[in-house]
Amino acid sequence: MKPIKVGDTWFDWDERKSEANLENRKFNFEAVIPAFFAEDAIDEWNSWQDGEHRNHVIAHVNQLGVIFVVYTLGEYHGEEKIHIVSARHGTPSDKKRLALGY
Repeated sequence: MKPIKVGDTWFDWDERKSEANLENRKFNFEAVIPAFFAEDAIDEWNSWQDGEHRNHVIAHVNQLGVIFVVYTLGEYHGEEKIHIVSARHGTPSDKKRLALGY
């Protein structure tokens, strides 16, 4: 897919994975973009996988509730690009961490 720009940040993802997420979890990757701009978001290093550094963000997105999004950082035309790898509804532990702010 061609990246889309929201604010000063570019976003992209694997369209097949996004469609599978929509089928399995009832939301696609585009729906989770607001998580990256949420004031209460918890943004952390996640792991080193498949030769890339992965991060995750836990945030409340109005229409979805608490979500957990795995992403990588890159560049597109010299600007920051977030590649969404996966997204799911938050677990009880994710919800508790978000409520406590850590």
